[in-house]
Amino acid sequence: MIKRFCGLYTILCGLLISIMVTNASAHEKWFHETESYGLRWDLFFRPLPLVLFGAVLLITLVAGSWWRRRGRGFVSGPENFGTENSNKL
Repeated sequence: MIKRFCGLYTILCGLLISIMVTNASAHEKWFHETESYGLRWDLFFRPLPLVLFGAVLLITLVAGSWWRRRGRGFVSGPENFGTENSNKL
């Protein structure tokens, strides 16, 4: 029963994806017609984007300093999970 459901689910997903896929012409314009679509820095230097950028930057700095204060590395090692030298292979 489960194998039949998985097979039907896979076929249904494949059909839906094939129906919903369209040509990405807007994405193509970014690479082929770049002269008329330049960067708009005037839109970035408006109050709302600057506030959002500042908030993300502030949250990142606070989280990074908090993480360093905890004394742990970015990637946890075996010591963080309670292993000892005698338990290592």
